[in-house]
Amino acid sequence: MAALRAAIAQLPEGAGRAFRLHKLEGLPHAEVAARLGISRSGVEKHIAVAMAHLRRALGN
Repeated sequence: MAALRAAIAQLPEGAGRAFRLHKLEGLPHAEVAARLGISRSGVEKHIAVAMAHLRRALGN
């Protein structure tokens, strides 16, 4: 769990915000987009970036 927390802390700013709102707080993409002032497509791209970083950081 500590490794996951550390990896999340190292995410790029936009990707980290989108990831936290969607994956940790459970908000739908549309709500994340509204809160961050970006498109739903932008949210999806940020989350994809976050997931790629986390996979690399955790070795999966």
